Amino acid sequence: MKEVNIKTCPYTHEDFVAKRSNQVYIDKAAQIENNNLRARKKTNELKPLFKIIEKNYIILKEVLGDKNSVVISTEYLKGKGFNSKYFTHLDLDNNKYRAGINDIIIEKIGGSKVEIIKKLKTNDSRLF
Repeated sequence: MKEVNIKTCPYTHEDFVAKRSNQVYIDKAAQIENNNLRARKKTNELKPLFKIIEKNYIILKEVLGDKNSVVISTEYLKGKGFNSKYFTHLDLDNNKYRAGINDIIIEKIGGSKVEIIKKLKTNDSRLF
């Protein structure tokens, strides 16, 4: 006789008889709703960070204009509302780490000056 596998759905909190040993949710709709809820929660938690990073990126693009690089003071960036604590990645160049947001790199060049550099696209598809 086949053993009955009773589980509790983590979304609806209802008990159900699992049709498969790896079934977690009562039905596909509960699985989709639960996944959407988790994704929404994650997005809402990160939204304030994304807004700061987006604002930083817009400021850097505006400062660069149509140039590939520009040297400016950190005070100028602060005056524009730039938050120097938020970046998307670190870029390694000549054994030196530089902060980056998307395709723009910021490199401290001494004193209170930084160089804003538009990273040119390459055909390098290596991950590491």
